[in-house]
Amino acid sequence: MKIPDLIKVRQKWPRPVLHDCEAKVEEELAGFRNLVGRNRKIAVAVGSRGIADIDKIAGAAVRFLKSCGASPFIVAAMGSHGGGTVPGQLHMLEGYGITEASMGVPVRASVETVELPSDSFLGKVRINSLAYGADGIVVINRIKKHTDIHGEIESGLLKMIAIGLGNVRQAETLHANGLEYLKKSIPVAAREIIKTGKILFGLGIIENAYGDTASIGAVTAEEMETAEKAMLRQSKKWTARLPVREVDVLIIDKGGKDISGSCIETNVIGRMNLRGESELKSPRVKRIVVSDLSEKSQGNAAGIGLADFITRKFFNKIDFAPTYRNCISCYFPERALLPLVMENDREAVLNAMESARGLDPNAPRIVRIQDTLHLEELYVSPAVLEEIRGKKGVEITDEKPALFDSEGNLSEF
Repeated sequence: MKIPDLIKVRQKWPRPVLHDCEAKVEEELAGFRNLVGRNRKIAVAVGSRGIADIDKIAGAAVRFLKSCGASPFIVAAMGSHGGGTVPGQLHMLEGYGITEASMGVPVRASVETVELPSDSFLGKVRINSLAYGADGIVVINRIKKHTDIHGEIESGLLKMIAIGLGNVRQAETLHANGLEYLKKSIPVAAREIIKTGKILFGLGIIENAYGDTASIGAVTAEEMETAEKAMLRQSKKWTARLPVREVDVLIIDKGGKDISGSCIETNVIGRMNLRGESELKSPRVKRIVVSDLSEKSQGNAAGIGLADFITRKFFNKIDFAPTYRNCISCYFPERALLPLVMENDREAVLNAMESARGLDPNAPRIVRIQDTLHLEELYVSPAVLEEIRGKKGVEITDEKPALFDSEGNLSEF
């Protein structure tokens, strides 16, 4: 079977950008000084992957708290990520540029939690002991689509409060009964923690379709749920997507936890791959090839079970301990199942084409992307090109580079 030449195209979306994130944080927090108080120990919860300017945003928040006379410290709030261990979570924060040297305050992590009584269906709710031991908590997170649940509240401030600050045990508890339970439990658990009065305020970040920071909003604990719903609606309007709904083979240069919580973003590939849960309706991708694992993922390949083929170089980078811990704690072991491992990219693509039912060998629908976070530039086969020709926001170039190098690996994107 012959792999067709792929042509480079560009997608264009609205691109609002915050050029000075630190100044925006200072502006947003100006009216929050009375919530902080002097000589109080404040935990700043940070932990989500791949946020564009998280070091700048967290640093600005820390400086604001210091200017109020408080004593802030960073606390890892990432559920079961980092293998659910203190060294693993601190290592992840370091990878985001969050260190004691860069922040000028202690950076801490703990797997210990405090159990809070709850009148809700959840029973007891857990919160990180370091955060709970502080006089107040500030939460910083990006508001975006969740990889697995869909509703008014998905991935954002409430999820960080409910799961990020809940550490491994709460992550396991909330994932234990399926996605519908998870969707309902995140806001409930967050409300129970907010009732303690420990949460002072949150900084919600929205990124544009290019992965730039587009908006930052400060919200009090009391207004957080309503504000997050509005932020999520805006985030969805700015979300990047593939230009077509039907794809025979999707080639992804890199996957990783810094790119998506599921290694490759479910909403981009149109797959859930969770037993007992409904599949997404669009897009429809027959076969997925993932070439490499990002360095910032630090070996965590949780979610790679969504793909059909990977390469030997991807396989060699997998750290199975955090990968398995992440998937087991979320009750998604199938997301850690290995795809077929091929020796190089050419072999992976050829086998993906051969195994794609209904593929027209004379007009295969192939798309190549850098990763599922960056979809502004992509390569498409002639069959896809004809469909998107003339489509609003799509620019077709005359670039048609070789897909592989002499060793059968993907050429530079």
